[in-house]
Amino acid sequence: WADLPLVNVLRADVERWRDTNYRNATPVTRELLRHWAREDLLRRLFFCQREAVETIIYLAEIRQGEKRIGFTPQFTDEDLAKLVDTPNAPSIPDLIRYGCKMATGSGKTVVMAMLIAWAFCNRGKVPSDERFPQAALVVCPNLTIKKRLQVLRPEDTDNYYDEFELIPTKLRPLLNSGKVLVTNWHQFAPESPHSEGGQTYAVVDKGKNDTNKAEMKERKKITL
Repeated sequence: WADLPLVNVLRADVERWRDTNYRNATPVTRELLRHWAREDLLRRLFFCQREAVETIIYLAEIRQGEKRIGFTPQFTDEDLAKLVDTPNAPSIPDLIRYGCKMATGSGKTVVMAMLIAWAFCNRGKVPSDERFPQAALVVCPNLTIKKRLQVLRPEDTDNYYDEFELIPTKLRPLLNSGKVLVTNWHQFAPESPHSEGGQTYAVVDKGKNDTNKAEMKERKKITL
């Protein structure tokens, strides 16, 4: 068992932010966070799901947004700067990575849906607020998981937003303003220079097949 000091201090900061009633979050964010904490939901959310979403929102909307939080965070500005990947080329913007490590069966797909709802509803409410994306790219490892993750698309008949009551009714139109694309990571692999019938192939070993077949026929004739 290895302790994770930075994770623990960040969790402590999120707890203190929660106690302030999510100070300086947008009205949409606060409404969603209160909605997800409701005990009368047909399918109550796990605390770990709510805490994961709170953490991402706290980092993205409050700390990265340089909002006042009313207390001195234990997760310092220096710690926050470590989340930024500086690109090799100065013309490329910084890449900020947030991640949640959750146990198997703890409902990671629901967390993804909650974060998409948070982003889309905020952007739909204030279209000029570019802190929140209006599109989400979900990358998965295979076709089976790609099929399962279609529930993240708001227009899907079995979507999680309705199944888990993740959106107050009045915010549903805001969710619909965004687009979700679910695809496999293979789509980002470099295309092979080999192609046939409009399709590219990573491995194509045509070689001298046709020539070899002709040579084999001639050898059989000679042998006979």
